[in-house]
Amino acid sequence: MSSECRSINSVLSKIPIKGLAVILVFSVVIFAANWYVDQEVPWVPFEERCSSDYPQFGVVLNHHRFIEEGSIQSEDNMTYPPGAFWKDGVAMRGCPCRVRTCARRCCGCSSTHTCVNTRKFSRTLE
Repeated sequence: MSSECRSINSVLSKIPIKGLAVILVFSVVIFAANWYVDQEVPWVPFEERCSSDYPQFGVVLNHHRFIEEGSIQSEDNMTYPPGAFWKDGVAMRGCPCRVRTCARRCCGCSSTHTCVNTRKFSRTLE
């Protein structure tokens, strides 16, 4: 038996059975939690986001006005061309990610997010 195999065997023989059981249980729990989250929150292709099927990716356009060529301008002067907004019941919703570049980020299991900042920052990035 080579010295490399003997050193691996000596390391493995020092790991307690209880430790292996804890690692195994922890791995199964993590796998099950990820599977559950994947079932609850399906992945939505970018092309299908911001529609009446997935309103959570859009924003409500309060105090909007219709402008040239069927576009809508929001109160923050963002112009949404046709296809970047829709009527959701009585509200108009828009998809800012179809107008400007949005940064996607991963959130915790109990969090949801859209591509719109919910906080205004006073500092600018340098």
